[in-house]
Amino acid sequence: MSTQPAVTLERVESWLTGEDLVFEHDDEGDIMVGFENCYFAFYMQAEGELLLARAYWRGRFPAEQMPELHDLADAHHQKAYGPRLSVLASQGDEGQETAILGTQMVEYVAQGRSDEQLAAFMDLVMRMNMRLFADIEERYPALVTWGDD
Repeated sequence: MSTQPAVTLERVESWLTGEDLVFEHDDEGDIMVGFENCYFAFYMQAEGELLLARAYWRGRFPAEQMPELHDLADAHHQKAYGPRLSVLASQGDEGQETAILGTQMVEYVAQGRSDEQLAAFMDLVMRMNMRLFADIEERYPALVTWGDD
């Protein structure tokens, strides 16, 4: 088997650029990609052995809906391969406790990946998360407050 090139954030940037996606870096050097309804974070862990992709939907739920959201996450995990859906506590704009939805997908990349393999993972991350968030927006249309301007 031939040796595959190491997966780096620079290669992730190259894929994003090839897809005409705008990105920036946070204070830790992680890659951030924003969309109207969500944002993605890409970063490496475990000394470069893991490529992690996290996404966060921009809608905010009242904290009282957390049990319902946990049920939503459980139902999602029973029917879908991914992404891993989490319910997270967050502070709202006025300091009130709210709930947000976040996802995670992880790729073990210690043996490297070809450009095609990396592109397949990145495409999978984007498509699966966007599909999940579209389903959530359909289920909770009152929380879709972006684009109202």
